[in-house]
Amino acid sequence: MGLQAVSECVCCGAQQFSVLVSRAQLTTEKNFGRQFFCGFVAPDTPDYMLQDRIVFTNDYDARLIACVRCGLVARDPRFTPLEAEVAYANDQYHPAWLEAAFQSYRRAFAEQMPAIIVRIGSRARVLELGSYVGGFLAAARDFGLDAQGVDVGTCVGEFKRAKGLRVRTGTLASAHFDTNAFDAVCVWNCFDQLPAPWPMLTELKRVLCKDGWLMLRVPNGEFITLVQRVLPCPRAKFKLLAHTGTLAFPYQFGYTPRVLRRMLAQAGFRDVRVRNDLFIIRGNESSRMSSQLAKAETRYLHATHALSELIARITAERVLVTWRINSATK
Repeated sequence: MGLQAVSECVCCGAQQFSVLVSRAQLTTEKNFGRQFFCGFVAPDTPDYMLQDRIVFTNDYDARLIACVRCGLVARDPRFTPLEAEVAYANDQYHPAWLEAAFQSYRRAFAEQMPAIIVRIGSRARVLELGSYVGGFLAAARDFGLDAQGVDVGTCVGEFKRAKGLRVRTGTLASAHFDTNAFDAVCVWNCFDQLPAPWPMLTELKRVLCKDGWLMLRVPNGEFITLVQRVLPCPRAKFKLLAHTGTLAFPYQFGYTPRVLRRMLAQAGFRDVRVRNDLFIIRGNESSRMSSQLAKAETRYLHATHALSELIARITAERVLVTWRINSATK
C-alpha cells in the first residue's frame, strides 16, 4: 500500500504536530464501530450492507495528528496521491447496497436542493466531484439542473450511468473540462479524502466560471479535536463519534473553518462562507436496518448541530464544532 508519513502540514507548512489519537485507540474505535453498528441491524446482515459504517477505504493502521500552528487534523500516514486514486478506483460495492445508498442519498440531497438552487440558480451548469453513488446528481436532475459528475470509481461509475446520469470515470484533471465550464462545483464528502488538495483547488478554480460557486462539505477538525480531548468517557466518546460519522476517522484530513478560509483564499477564491451543515442520511444499510439506529443518529446530529449554532452565537464567530462543515465560496 502506498502510504506516506505526514512531515509537513498541507495547509500552513508547519512541521510540528501533536498526537490526537494513537494507533491503538484508532484501532479500538474501529473495533467498537463494528460491534456498535452490528448491534442495530439484523444478525444476518452482511458486511457489504454496512459500507461506510464498518467498511471503509481508509481503514489502514494509522494515528491522528493535529498541526500545532493551524489545527488541521490529519491521518498519519496518509495515502500517496497515486495510491488514493487506485484505491478508490478499485472499490467494489454490492448491487443491493448501491441501490439502497442511492435512494437514501437522493432523498437527503432533495431536501437540500432548494437552498442550493437559491444560491447557484435554477439553470446552473453543475459539476459534482466525487459523485459516489449518484444521489446528488439524481436530485439535481430532478430539480432541473444541468448536472454531471466525475469520479475515479469504476463500480460506482457504471452504476450511475445505468441510472441515466452523466458521469465521467477518472480524475478531474483527466476529464479535461473546458475553462469556465461550470456555474457551480460541488464536492460533497470527497475533498477530505484527497491527500494532495492544492492541485485540486487549482483545477477547481479553472473549471469554474467567473462568479461561480464552489461548495465543499468536509469533516470539521475542530469537532474531532474537541471530542477527543474533552470527553473523558471512552464509550460516550465513541458513541458520539459513531453517530456523527467520524469514528476511527475514515478520512485523510479534518479541515477547520480557519484552515478552509486560509486555503481557499490562497487558491484565489473570494467571499468564503463557512457554516454548520446538518446532513442526515436515513437508512443506507437496507430496509432491515433498525429504526432505532436512524432515530438515534437523527437525535445526535440535531443536538450536535444545535450546540454548534449556540457556540457560534455566543462567540459571535463561526467557531464550529459540528461533525461536518459546509463551505461555499465564489
